[in-house]
Amino acid sequence: MNISAQTARADRRRIRQEAAAWYAKLKSPRCDRAARRAFKQWLAQSPLHELAYEQCRALWDISGHLGADGDIRRELTAAQATAADTGRRRAAAARYLQVAAVVVVLVAGGWFVTDNRSVDIYGTGVGEHRLVRLDDGSTALLNTDTVIAVNYSRAARRLELRRGEAFFAVAADPQRPFEVAAAGSVVRALGTEFNVLLRARAVSVTVAEGVVELEGRRGPDGVPRTQIERGEAATYHDDGVTPAIEPAELERITAWRNSKIYFKSSRLADAVLEYNRYTRTPIEILDKDLEDHLISGIFQVGDLTAFVFSLEQLLDVRVVRDNDRIYLMRRVRAAHPTG
Repeated sequence: MNISAQTARADRRRIRQEAAAWYAKLKSPRCDRAARRAFKQWLAQSPLHELAYEQCRALWDISGHLGADGDIRRELTAAQATAADTGRRRAAAARYLQVAAVVVVLVAGGWFVTDNRSVDIYGTGVGEHRLVRLDDGSTALLNTDTVIAVNYSRAARRLELRRGEAFFAVAADPQRPFEVAAAGSVVRALGTEFNVLLRARAVSVTVAEGVVELEGRRGPDGVPRTQIERGEAATYHDDGVTPAIEPAELERITAWRNSKIYFKSSRLADAVLEYNRYTRTPIEILDKDLEDHLISGIFQVGDLTAFVFSLEQLLDVRVVRDNDRIYLMRRVRAAHPTG
């Protein structure tokens, strides 16, 4: 092994150890505001920090149990319960660190085992893209701030979109269904290309090619299934049972796949929300009456200056930069003297 490879491996090991320490610290009842600020600074230093920490969290959340290592989950639960006892706080913090370290060891290299199947976790940082080539020839293109888990077995190809947005190009294999779960809904591909976007209170599926079958959460009449085809989009809202189906906005999908952001008569509030997914310098609208102003255009990911300049010119808003945030407000025009 050459020096550069050794250095890279050491860096990855160090980052995993740091992620383990933060994972433990944030779960401790002794974690204060200053520690949380320091954690955010550490997280912002590198996308690798984000991914390492997300692997810790995703391992815990996705697995539900860890096979023979289910004791790990019980250990964390017990540590959280006993941490309220001031006499045991120091011991509880130590237990958090030990358990978190075990979790990170399990995700070293980005995998863990549950039910004897390998699960691979992939992610991107803010403003990043990543193309994941899967074992069967399928691909998953990850948009900004996205995490997926891939669980392939002989019988099925199961994936979970845990955060963000991904575009899937599926290799045909009738013997092994290709399924993507997101917030309780399941997308089943029938040899196709499709996009899945997970938001705080909604899951949107857009079909670029072929047909997909959608399965919502169990409702009073069982689990409803819906098929949509090329040029259609379906969105599951809060209840996750019945999707709203409408014509797809394929231009938006094409744009993000080419590192661009597409708006067509979008409310400024929605445009800002969308652009904030791609930047670590958030934009905030101070004057609420600006939120319903409409904006159209195609903007380059990473060129925040050009986007903000366009807002100034197109919408005649005032832009104020303050440290690590950008504010939008009404432009105050000077009064002209009369008479």
